[in-house]
Amino acid sequence: MDQKLNDAEIALEQFRLKKLIKTLSQERTAGTSVVSVYIPPKRIISDITNRLNTQYAEAASIKDKGNRISVQEAIQAAILRLRPYNKAPNNGLVVFCGIVQQADGKGEKKISVVIEPYRPLDLSLYFCDPQFHVEELRALLNIDPPFGFIIMDGNGSLFATIQGNSKQIIKSFDVDLPKKHNKGGQSSVRFARLRMEKRHNYLRKVCETATTCFIAEDRPNVKGLVLAGSADFKNDLAGSQFFDKRLQPLIISVVDINYGGEQGLNQAVQLSQESLLEVKYIREKNLVGQFFENIDKDTGLVVYGVQDTMRAVESQTIKTLVCVDTLQYLRLECQSKQTEQKAIKYIKGNEGYEAGSLIEEKNGEQFVILVKEDLVEHLSEKFKDYGLDFQLITDHSVEGNQFMKGFSGLGGFLRFKMDMDYLVQQEDWKDEDEDFI
Repeated sequence: MDQKLNDAEIALEQFRLKKLIKTLSQERTAGTSVVSVYIPPKRIISDITNRLNTQYAEAASIKDKGNRISVQEAIQAAILRLRPYNKAPNNGLVVFCGIVQQADGKGEKKISVVIEPYRPLDLSLYFCDPQFHVEELRALLNIDPPFGFIIMDGNGSLFATIQGNSKQIIKSFDVDLPKKHNKGGQSSVRFARLRMEKRHNYLRKVCETATTCFIAEDRPNVKGLVLAGSADFKNDLAGSQFFDKRLQPLIISVVDINYGGEQGLNQAVQLSQESLLEVKYIREKNLVGQFFENIDKDTGLVVYGVQDTMRAVESQTIKTLVCVDTLQYLRLECQSKQTEQKAIKYIKGNEGYEAGSLIEEKNGEQFVILVKEDLVEHLSEKFKDYGLDFQLITDHSVEGNQFMKGFSGLGGFLRFKMDMDYLVQQEDWKDEDEDFI
């Protein structure tokens, strides 16, 4: 996965990774029979397979026969999964293989997973333990957008990026500007002109440096810019004709600080926390805001609630689907015991239903569960088959939380106005407040 992802694609990748981490972390074995292999970007795979072959040979000395066979099978499975690769992709590679216990404790099952991270994971690790080592993957979930900071005063400027808890100073330089009053030897008019020229040149240099620091491959490499400083420097910078037009719309905050340099950077970060948080969730704020606007205007172009939304999804009348990543619903493929007719049912909650078990409706009709799926996982995997754009959001912002609590966490933008009752036969669907949808 070497291509650069947009915010919506990153949210989707994080959701899938979070589910995988949860699943793998819950798997258990009877011995040290699962392997976890982390391969850094662009590493030659033959080096890794040679190492695994060595581990395979060393596993022959394990005294317990059952454990020895399990370990060797896990290592052999990892080697087989690496065969399609000559070298690791640009973001690295992670392999999990082994034999684990079934959820009911009766019998065993084989697991073989290969992950191409959606962003670089520069690790070279090998584990053979009773559990999969997924903690290193959690770093991929803790991703905040990068923000640019320009600290500017009469003594110099500093350019830095802040991403999560990581701070990087890109460039800094000093400047020697004349004070407001001359010390004699030249006319006040000439002194004022020279002073303005130096300030002008200083401002121009800051603008040019900002472009080199925050523009890469002809586009901004930060989500937002914070301008900070004392006096009028920061305001002059924000309004300067020399300031790159691609960076101008990214200015999210202009703050007064008492210091320059790195000390001023630390103060600017503290003073702009609220603005940074707003930008972090700007995608979902704008998306849900547009959704609410359609409801307020009664355009008839949005649908919400699991019941109506899934009807529209199945009929492929949704253009963009909006889903909160913590939505707890099951998608069950069922078959009636009485009529043998198949049906899709959506049930709130993720527990208590398994393939092969029976569910009964109020009219006494019984259904056998054929396939059980988490609804969000199903949508994340099949949204292209439904011909829609899938937007996964959190409930961390005010808008996201309101969408979850007031609109069930699932809704969409329709391709055209339509009567939702037209899509469904009433006997196949029930009220949202009931278990079946």
